[in-house]
Amino acid sequence: MPDQPRWQPWVKYRALNRAFKKEIEDYYFKHWINGSEIRVKREEPFPPDPYDLYSLYLRECYIFSGFRDSEQRIAVFEGQRLKWTDPREREHLIQIERMLEQFDEPGYHPYITFKIEKGVTDLLPIDLRFGNTITNSYFTFDWRTYLSTLLDERRRLDEYEAVTGVWHS
Repeated sequence: MPDQPRWQPWVKYRALNRAFKKEIEDYYFKHWINGSEIRVKREEPFPPDPYDLYSLYLRECYIFSGFRDSEQRIAVFEGQRLKWTDPREREHLIQIERMLEQFDEPGYHPYITFKIEKGVTDLLPIDLRFGNTITNSYFTFDWRTYLSTLLDERRRLDEYEAVTGVWHS
């Protein structure tokens, strides 16, 4: 697999049969989902009005913590720094929640990036959902659908680059 484009094993071997599908999904899960991060970050160069009611720097990092369903399709990425039990951190989480609600375009948010495998992308899962528990916040999404979309997009870029000679990565 090292000499192949990163998307090729997923596209080529996953469809062969159940054994290949399971092995390919296990490989991509281990190397692409487990250990990846969803990062929420907003830094304002100038304070909004009124500046004392809105934090200039909102940051939180979410890492894979398990699955929401028995079929292991819905991945849960749990917040690492901010806790709902701390009053100051709670205010930051409320501001993050408000900030996330401002943009409702599926698959993209200007303040969210996904650190996955050996890079960072702003192509987000279409079904990305934000929620919280008593102690912290989390994101959920179908990781197989997301990887299929992400790797298919990567394949299209590689094919475009091969045809045109224009490099977009």
